[in-house]
Amino acid sequence: MAAAKSTLFSFLSLSFFLFSSGVVEASVSSDAATTIEMHGSGTTNPSKYFWKAMDILEERAGKPVRMTYRAVGSGTGQSEFIGDVSDFGSADIPLSSTQHSGFAGTVVQVPFQLGAVSFFHNVAADDLGVAGRLNLTSCTLAKIFLRQITTWDHATIVADNPNLSVPAGQPITIIHRSDGSSSTFGITSYLSKACPDVWTGGVSKNADLFPPDATYALPRQGSGNVANAIAENQYSIGYIDAGHGHELGFQEISLENKFGQQLVSKEANIPKAATEYGTLPSIEDDWSMVSLINLDGEDVWPITAFTYIYARTTLTGEVGRLVKSFMMYCLSDEGQAMVPDFLFYALDSTTTASMRMQVESKIALTTWTFELASATQPTDGMGADVFSGKRKSYGDYERELLVSKVDVLESSVANLQSMESIPVHGSGTTNPSKFFWKLMDTLEERSRIHLSMSYRAVGSSTGIKEFVGADNGYEPYSHFGSGDIVVPTADYTDLNNAGKGFVTIPFQLGAISFFHNVPGVPDGKALDLQPCVLAKIFTRKIKTWDHADILSSNPGFSPPAGKEITVVRRIYGSSSTSLISQYLHKVCPSDWDIGVGSGNAASSNPTVPTKAPFWPSDTVGAEGSGGVSDAISATEYSIGYIESGHGQALGLAEVALQNKDGNYLTAADADIGSAVMQIMSSIPNADGDWDNDNLSLLDLGGEKTWPITAFSFMFIRKDLTSLGRSGPAVKAFAEMVLSTEGQAMLPDFGANAVPASIIAKGVAGLAQLKFAATSTMFIHELSTLAGTGMGTHVLSVKRKRWADVEREQLVADFEKLKADYEATIAALKSEDANTITKDELERLAVPALVFAVIAFLMICTSLILGGVSCTRTRRHERFFNEDDTLREKYTASSKA
Repeated sequence: MAAAKSTLFSFLSLSFFLFSSGVVEASVSSDAATTIEMHGSGTTNPSKYFWKAMDILEERAGKPVRMTYRAVGSGTGQSEFIGDVSDFGSADIPLSSTQHSGFAGTVVQVPFQLGAVSFFHNVAADDLGVAGRLNLTSCTLAKIFLRQITTWDHATIVADNPNLSVPAGQPITIIHRSDGSSSTFGITSYLSKACPDVWTGGVSKNADLFPPDATYALPRQGSGNVANAIAENQYSIGYIDAGHGHELGFQEISLENKFGQQLVSKEANIPKAATEYGTLPSIEDDWSMVSLINLDGEDVWPITAFTYIYARTTLTGEVGRLVKSFMMYCLSDEGQAMVPDFLFYALDSTTTASMRMQVESKIALTTWTFELASATQPTDGMGADVFSGKRKSYGDYERELLVSKVDVLESSVANLQSMESIPVHGSGTTNPSKFFWKLMDTLEERSRIHLSMSYRAVGSSTGIKEFVGADNGYEPYSHFGSGDIVVPTADYTDLNNAGKGFVTIPFQLGAISFFHNVPGVPDGKALDLQPCVLAKIFTRKIKTWDHADILSSNPGFSPPAGKEITVVRRIYGSSSTSLISQYLHKVCPSDWDIGVGSGNAASSNPTVPTKAPFWPSDTVGAEGSGGVSDAISATEYSIGYIESGHGQALGLAEVALQNKDGNYLTAADADIGSAVMQIMSSIPNADGDWDNDNLSLLDLGGEKTWPITAFSFMFIRKDLTSLGRSGPAVKAFAEMVLSTEGQAMLPDFGANAVPASIIAKGVAGLAQLKFAATSTMFIHELSTLAGTGMGTHVLSVKRKRWADVEREQLVADFEKLKADYEATIAALKSEDANTITKDELERLAVPALVFAVIAFLMICTSLILGGVSCTRTRRHERFFNEDDTLREKYTASSKA
């Protein structure tokens, strides 16, 4: 027992000797086990920079450290630092004089980077005109954010932006921070200094100087939410740090600095504001009077600010050393070199050196040692209080490798996207199909980036069904729809209740006519029919052409006795069917007793209607307007209905319809637009419900008013964010449809342009569209825009393909030959046939023969050119559509 006690005593004695002599360092074990924690909070601007710096230092530390930073805004950061709940604070504004004096000389404010605040807008690029930028003075901005200027076409804005072309009365939506923010402090300081007569409320970091939350004044918490709101609200304006806005691809407002320059922040020298300010205070002094706002000097940005770290000089122990070491890292060459990676600006070398020296002297704690990656410090580098650049975690190494690979992939993706097609696909009424196809061809040719645009001519009902997507969770099957009838109120309500609103854009005026193939109608006369006679013919109450009701309005018309009428009508859903059934039921309700609607039938049994009108079984059904026109052409003594322009282009004989004023006229002789002027006061805005009887253009009065007139509409969802790059392309197509150029094309397709007041409503509707934040809007280059015109998203009238140049020449040649042919025929008719010799007849017949031969050769050539072009690129897959039109015109002329 005594021996055991002696052994224990000897062990304890040895242990005491070893510890007391320092042979075993107890503190090493203790330091290795204890994690030193440091926590800060404040402005969001340097948050990513801080997080990266903290990650780097945690990896490099010789003992466990944990560093965190909460991005809560400058105001909250100041409050938490003053309340002693954070180890350090950060803000883009200095402490106020009162706040600073409360520390009684125990606080330092250390600037470590420079930032700029900018105003950004979401006005479509093509609304900005040739300049491509929006210039606003400080006083104009003050009035906008005080809601004294509320529309983009205000005279003050237009005066500084003469090329600005926005919808009349387009409201301005302002986006501002709702929480305490250095960005708010920056812009209110700028407005207060640059335009004190308007911005009379002074300076604030809070939202109290802005108008209350309203439809066009949207407060948002945090710069991220402000950015989202700018992206989501077209024709909005807001403010965030410049680097953040540039990173998102936002359009920046051009400001005038005190030197008199008009510039955006990318064109400015941001650090120069600090140089222009002059001598800075010591870090322990009051910085509340230090302002880099609206300083004079060439290239100086008017809304510039330091970002500060606040720290207490009374910090002690390991946490205090860690705070000081963190500050020194931010001021180091490595730390300053990282600042531009986060879209901010490093201090100049003189200021940086001064800040390092002051931090070292004002905070009386020992800084950790920094072992640089490029300079090994043998032995010392293994110390516990060393941040070694030679240390790294494998996770960080792998992350850097992934970042490098992602950069390469992003570059590759960008290259691929520049070659990738941007799709735009619509469906709907057949009436404007050729017009749409031509515009799509035109835009594909004008675009530098490859557009792939298509339109399925499937009828209004199918087009609306595919646009509404009721069977697809109200997600559309198409990028846009089109119809000669509007979206029904029920679908309009369901879509809006589901938050999937849309705009209705009338873009053309069309007419539906009845055409026939009845021989024996006196030369130079149309077949005159009253609407009630037509109602009886199509309901099979009148079955023969020699019926008394027909003969009474057509003296001299003598068809074969009992010659039966063949009625041709559409099989599937059609706006043409809907319009003629509405019209005939409205005028002759007792005669039109088969129901009103667009019609439809099962594909398995197309002869039996499943929806009104319920046609008699002895009518002839045809698919599409092309099927109807073919059936009329092929069947003598037939009658049917198609859009007026289509039938006229084919040379079909049109029925002269008696209008409400009792006048017989064809659509070719009528004033199609006169009906619109009678309902202008009832026309809603683009996002309204158009399913209203007051908007009907059927059977309106007027000497030359056509009784079956209708708009053709485009339907576009307001929220196009999910379409990505296709969203701006849809808008560009709609803009082309509504443009002066597009509207001028409509008569070529048998349609009529809409009045300017209707165009204005459509343009205002397009202004409501929302796009993905990463989207780039298209610009229409109608006259040379040097430099800008070569942009990837420019639709340039200066671009064209040779196939189309040659096709245009062929069309011109065709029209000239056609005119020569018609002149020859007229000459033949005007001469007395008895006085013309055989030789003269042969001489006069030669041009007609030449015309026929050349026209045939031209069509063959056009087909060959189209085939070659189609094999080279998809852009001209619709080449044959115009060739079809040429063939139709030629056929009609040949028949004549």
